[in-house]
Amino acid sequence: AAQAGEVPPEPKKPLTEEERKEKLEKLEELRIKKRAEREEREKKEALDREKKRIEDGKGLNEIKQKMEEQEIKKLAELKRREKLEEQAAKQRVLQQIEEDKI
Repeated sequence: AAQAGEVPPEPKKPLTEEERKEKLEKLEELRIKKRAEREEREKKEALDREKKRIEDGKGLNEIKQKMEEQEIKKLAELKRREKLEEQAAKQRVLQQIEEDKI
């Protein structure tokens, strides 16, 4: 309903063939533009996901490498201790042999 001082809306008149064609062209252009924007956005999101996957992979590799280094250090320390224990045991045996000679 038109209020005081307002011009009542004109009834919609049917579009001419040319207006209809022009409107369809604009809609098609808009559809193409939206599709291109969506494809560009999807491409960027895929690239971002790939970058994140690579970064996550690097992080996992670093963790794996650190764990391997820790394992190597642990094994080296274990060998060192075993060698020291062997030397101490050998020394005790030699000392016992010396004491038995006396």
